[in-house]
Amino acid sequence: ENVGYLYDAFLDDPGAFERVMQDFKNDPDMQLNIRKLIGQLDSEWTIVSATQQPIGTNSERVVIGFKLKSDADVEFVLDSIQRAIGKGNAAMIKRGGKSVIEGDSNRPIDDEDIPDDIFDDPLADESFSDEDEEEEEEFTLFDKKYFAIDHGYLLVTNNKDYLKRIFANKQKVKLAKTEDYLKVHAALDKLVDGKVVSSRQFGRLDRALEANYELLRQGKMESSNTVLAKIVNKMFADHQKESGEDKELTRLNATKLPADYKKTIAPFLGLMGWVNEVESDGWRISGCLLKKAK
Repeated sequence: ENVGYLYDAFLDDPGAFERVMQDFKNDPDMQLNIRKLIGQLDSEWTIVSATQQPIGTNSERVVIGFKLKSDADVEFVLDSIQRAIGKGNAAMIKRGGKSVIEGDSNRPIDDEDIPDDIFDDPLADESFSDEDEEEEEEFTLFDKKYFAIDHGYLLVTNNKDYLKRIFANKQKVKLAKTEDYLKVHAALDKLVDGKVVSSRQFGRLDRALEANYELLRQGKMESSNTVLAKIVNKMFADHQKESGEDKELTRLNATKLPADYKKTIAPFLGLMGWVNEVESDGWRISGCLLKKAK
């Protein structure tokens, strides 16, 4: 509900957010009750990532898990997601014996799937027609998204085979009980008030940076599909567009970086983590880096 105030304020149009909610709900094709959908989710969400060897532009595996409430209507959640993606852009497939929704951002979007006037900007200058504007490519972190429900979570991933691995996971020791996680947890607890912590992050830097390091060394970051590469490339593209510069950006030549990452770089990359605390007038983020245990 708090998003509505920001949405209305940004557009300087009180009630705009509520109209969008109703448009999605009343559209004959979507009939998407966003409030009911969000109401199926608990307050916890988790991101897990891995790197597929050998490393290439599509090696990064990411899954985001949104915890569902114990009484969540699973069929309603999956059906809502299919309708939100839009007919022709979503397909139901099977992976690991479970139903998985595949959403493809590269498929052409059917305009009939989108309610009229939802994304109209009331601040736009009406003297300019759509033909005057250069069509901007839609930014998305995942070209393809896969949705499924398992372990009491709504799972969203960029790779269907990684989702299959998640389904088959029978790991007996939880991350929160591992030695390296506990070290970071203890270090962060010295910096924060645990009563107001809203989120925690933990990472093994040697694993987290491996894919981007190798792609940077190979000169493939510009075409990479890792989350970091997509964000950085988007930032550079936006800067170039805003500055009006036509010249090619000078790119970092990283070809002379050591090729044996595991021997020359990874041993110096330890553990990291951060926590987000809720304050009366905002948020505070505190983080730490720890040496790798020998």
